[in-house]
Amino acid sequence: MSKEMEFDGEMNVVEVDGIYYKINGDGTASVCKQEDNDFDKLVRIANEIRDGEGRVCKVTKIEENAFSSRDVFEAVEIPDGIIEIGEWAFSGCDNLKTVKLPNYIKELKKAIFYDCKSLQSIVIPDCVASIGDSAFYGCEALSDLILPESLTQIGSSAFDYCSSLKSMYISKYVTHISDHAFDHCWALEQIEVDPDNSLYFGDGKRLIEKHTNKVLYKCKNKNKTKSNTKKSQRQKETFMGGKEVKDMLIKDGFNYFLGYDYTAAIVENYYGDKMPKRLVLPSEIDDGDGATYKITELYGALFFFQKGLEEVVIPEGIEVIGENAFAECSNLKKVNLPTTLKSLGARVFSGCKNLREINMNNMVKKIEKDAFFGCESLESFVMPEYLEEIVERSFGLCKNLTSVTLPSTLKKIGKDAFYGCDKLNSIYIPSSVEEISGDAFGGCNSFESIEINAENPKFYSDGNCVIERSTGILTVGANSSVIPEGVREIADYAFYGRIEFSRIDLPSGIVKIGDYAFAHCYGLLEIYIPESVKEIGDGVFEKCFGVRLRCQTKEIPAGWSKYMGVKTDRILLGCARRSPQRQKVGLIKRIIRFFTGKN
Repeated sequence: MSKEMEFDGEMNVVEVDGIYYKINGDGTASVCKQEDNDFDKLVRIANEIRDGEGRVCKVTKIEENAFSSRDVFEAVEIPDGIIEIGEWAFSGCDNLKTVKLPNYIKELKKAIFYDCKSLQSIVIPDCVASIGDSAFYGCEALSDLILPESLTQIGSSAFDYCSSLKSMYISKYVTHISDHAFDHCWALEQIEVDPDNSLYFGDGKRLIEKHTNKVLYKCKNKNKTKSNTKKSQRQKETFMGGKEVKDMLIKDGFNYFLGYDYTAAIVENYYGDKMPKRLVLPSEIDDGDGATYKITELYGALFFFQKGLEEVVIPEGIEVIGENAFAECSNLKKVNLPTTLKSLGARVFSGCKNLREINMNNMVKKIEKDAFFGCESLESFVMPEYLEEIVERSFGLCKNLTSVTLPSTLKKIGKDAFYGCDKLNSIYIPSSVEEISGDAFGGCNSFESIEINAENPKFYSDGNCVIERSTGILTVGANSSVIPEGVREIADYAFYGRIEFSRIDLPSGIVKIGDYAFAHCYGLLEIYIPESVKEIGDGVFEKCFGVRLRCQTKEIPAGWSKYMGVKTDRILLGCARRSPQRQKVGLIKRIIRFFTGKN
């Protein structure tokens, strides 16, 4: 049974049998974020639904994060009409055991089943060509898996920590296997490679790259001991930077790679439940034969999900920390990073919800995706002076982050970089910044002011707005913004989540309002739209519960989306711009009517 979700003001979302679907501008539907549903053990996604007007909409997509961290259901059936499943779609679904995938999907995207600890059974369809980074990371119950003949690409850490996986078959069409694809697959007993594969071959126990004769993966020796001095005989491993490994050493709770240049990497830890609250990592290691190696790298997932860890001291000399190295260390409160650090991997501190202190006086040039995602206790952050790029969701959901200092070297602020930073009040953008994603500050509810260095050649600030000089596109706005004359376009997500302004007048000359530009502006009651606006995107007023559109035009242009997120009876046509005095009086009346329920 389908019903339109009128209760929250969204005209483009319907609920069908307990699942939320979003109606897209092209008449198709997508499974969107499932916020508070009560699922049965079996979730069946519909092949088609009806929108609020009774029209049939084909369901073609499951959006990013749609079911993430929902741990109620045990099985999912996805119909063949679905041709795309977004990144992280089922990540963290702890009780999910079986999945039926659609037959025509071509890609399993990044982290799609990340940390689905109970996942036991999945059949990958014959048309899948690519398995993304961390797609099955942490699926520790997955024991049997058949990869299709159509597969050509296997991403980084795709099956990392699939600790029950016993066998793997690589077809002749596989042309790329990324680093760490099968790391920590302790139970893996057999790797079979099609003899016609031109890039890889195997002998049942090893996966080998033909043109370099490099051993990419070797089945574990189940009888391996963890003595303090025993060395591994694997001679063809590489460091994260590509250096060849001279030897391996297990000592004092860690497994090390040793390089020919007398550097070392910490690859694994064996502390388990005995992890100390305060850990001081070594800066060098003696191989037992009189040679000393300086430690320069910490491998990915090295301390993943170590809940006993509260403080880490990382010594000088460390240059690289791999992805997920400290992810989900939920009790980690303090990290001391060295000045020698040059690289932090994706999701390195993701989910460290108690992390309060971290020093960044180092040489890191790029803060990778989700690096500090969900660090709820982090209150301030001073970026390193060498930093050039802040990537997607780097500081997403850092709910208590109030102060951010950006360096004079910064060039790019990516998509959702500070998404959901509820307490971030203001920010100063240096002259070096060349690119700012419109949704970089989406959901920053308290965002009041944004200032651009006057010497920035790409952007300028006016009326608490960030505007691109050459195009007149308003990229980012704040709660206190007054949109100035000269703005030609409002970018996607420009005012997303600014909950504190109640009325805004758009100046003449604006021709386009991008997707979700004013979405989740809960306090917005009225907006004036001049007749110059010829295009309004999807979801522009989604969850603007009481908004009314006063439009200068007498007829809605064809370029205005049907799915703006506002009902037609809230759109007033043929309106003139009101004087400041009338604006004030009208606003007071609107507020009174909204809170009394009299429309």
